[in-house]
Amino acid sequence: MIKRLLNYSPKEMLQLTSEELFYAMKMDEGRTVEGLANCAAPNYLKDTSNAEVCAAFGCDVVFLDGHNPDNVVFPGLPSKNPEDDTPYKFLTTGIGKGWSVRDVRTLIGRPLACGLYIDPDCSGNLNKVKYNGVYASRENIEKVIEEGFDIIGVYGWAKPEILVDLVKSVADQINGRAVFEVGFMSGPGANYLQDIPYDMRKLFDKELAAKLVKNGAQIVHMPGVGTFPGFDMKYVGDIIDAVHEERGLASIGVHSAQEGADVNTIRRIAIDNKLIGADIQVMGDTGVNNGMALPETLQAMCVALKGHRHIYRRLCESVMR
Repeated sequence: MIKRLLNYSPKEMLQLTSEELFYAMKMDEGRTVEGLANCAAPNYLKDTSNAEVCAAFGCDVVFLDGHNPDNVVFPGLPSKNPEDDTPYKFLTTGIGKGWSVRDVRTLIGRPLACGLYIDPDCSGNLNKVKYNGVYASRENIEKVIEEGFDIIGVYGWAKPEILVDLVKSVADQINGRAVFEVGFMSGPGANYLQDIPYDMRKLFDKELAAKLVKNGAQIVHMPGVGTFPGFDMKYVGDIIDAVHEERGLASIGVHSAQEGADVNTIRRIAIDNKLIGADIQVMGDTGVNNGMALPETLQAMCVALKGHRHIYRRLCESVMR
């Protein structure tokens, strides 16, 4: 029988199929917290990977932002071959070469997510500025599936008809081997810009969100209430309702460096978005540097959404259980 995600032990979470993980998050009643841990950025704590810190401060899911399947590193972990760390000794930390995604998954006892990005050249938009990330090609999608990620996301901006076709293609390729998420962590910015100024509410609305789920997305990610201009409780709430009507999960994010705000701001964001039905709340990776959120804001979100009873258990439970 499937339980709420917060009731699973670390080892139990890692044994869930993609379908079981999806329903465990659905049954969590808005208490699933995901933290971004950037693999292409400095580790926040000496000799500790960002993924370990995110798990230690209460995250149920850890998103390996900046992960490149062709150059896998986890700064803060010692490389399996000590010689790989030799050129970086002046950094006083290991770069974590030789660790696989499955190794880190077992190390922290959490399901892992990753993100691939829409190539601006294929977006139908005007700007051709290249994002420094891994693009959502069929080859890269297959690589991250084989690496063992539990949740695979496709992010970025495209014309609606192009985005819907891409979602359908990716969903067909993943075919239940991972939970499939699609969404927008922030505005189009320089990578996908069409108009100056742009109105993001015209670029992403409840109709588009519903189409994404109809065409295979299981989770739709969007900026949370209070994290992007114009994204108030009514507007985001309508999008979340549309996602739920199609039996998808709604994920909201705190990005664009707001994850480095004070804990009271984060608590307010967490409760406001729980009020309108968010299933998953995500803390970005730009707390001070671009490696992860401030640990205290991660914990503040977790406590606000779950209370001390569940968060203390998550903090204390051994990954061996």
